[in-house]
Amino acid sequence: MDYDPGWEARRSAFPLSLTMPLRSGPVEADRLLPWLANLLPETHLAEIGQRLKVSPQDIVGLLGHIGRDTAGALSIGEPRKPGVNLQPVRDATALERIVNELPAKPFLVGERGVSMSLAGVREKLPVYVADGGVISIPVDGTPSTHILKPDTKRLAGSVENEAFCLALARACGLEAAEATIGGAGERRYLLVKRCDRFTDPQGEIRRLHQEDLCQLTNHFPSQKYERSSTGGGATLAMMFYAISDLISPAERLKLLDAVIFNVRSAIQTPTPRTIRS
Repeated sequence: MDYDPGWEARRSAFPLSLTMPLRSGPVEADRLLPWLANLLPETHLAEIGQRLKVSPQDIVGLLGHIGRDTAGALSIGEPRKPGVNLQPVRDATALERIVNELPAKPFLVGERGVSMSLAGVREKLPVYVADGGVISIPVDGTPSTHILKPDTKRLAGSVENEAFCLALARACGLEAAEATIGGAGERRYLLVKRCDRFTDPQGEIRRLHQEDLCQLTNHFPSQKYERSSTGGGATLAMMFYAISDLISPAERLKLLDAVIFNVRSAIQTPTPRTIRS
């Protein structure tokens, strides 16, 4: 991969990653592919690939179909159509049906104009929430504003638990996403405001570039845990060094606070669970 000279010449230009500086020459595949892979979900790639007739191992091919609304500012695929293009969800019954279909149709893959992807294991759906709380599905490249995370039978009370943990994190002074609990028929869900979106002075939703620590340390999603089955998993030491070297040594304190907050105690909790916000 090379940066386009026209992009590099812009005053507002930014690198894809702190590890891929502008005007540094070609970026090799072993650096680029792990970064791109972390824009894809960790599960349901087989179902997505089957619907799109793309190999689940074809990272670039998958993103060409479902990469128009990902984490951060990057949009991969066809150019965005002008304006705000939405498919409003008519009512709670329609939303419940969409949520129930997510395991078989992740990110509504195959629906006209829908092209979105998020990393992680749990089912989730990027949505657009307008003034008044109306939920819509963004299409044709329109950025989403929130992430809808449904409840799961595998973890009772997951919605309430995550909402509580986010509120507790904010009360402790940590930076945490704003979230509200909603219901659609028999399903509960958490509606999380995206931290990588903002509204400009003209009232338009804009994407804010970001990367996670797996991208920053050049790890595939399967290597995000230290005890990785594929070996060479990301460690806390790697993360702290990357932040010190590429961002600022002072930012390590924020990571340390987040790590301390997320530590689970087997002594205090008989059946401890890891909560990801």
